[in-house]
Amino acid sequence: MAAWTALLVWASQRPLERSFVAALTVFVIYGIAATEVAAVVRGHMPAWRMAPTWCLQAVLVGLFTTGYHYSAMRRLE
Repeated sequence: MAAWTALLVWASQRPLERSFVAALTVFVIYGIAATEVAAVVRGHMPAWRMAPTWCLQAVLVGLFTTGYHYSAMRRLE
């Protein structure tokens, strides 16, 4: 997590040139969510305990996706 945080800080220095980091982050969030879903399906954790985390992940995916597409639109101007 520390390495990914450092990568995000690095990308924030030049957000338009390094917008690909936002797309990579979305895949990381998808992977974490898939692991959590697998844990719930297998009965290791109740779904109600994961609901707040899934809501937060949905917001983060929305923000990173918007940031990626916004930077792509800015490059076209």
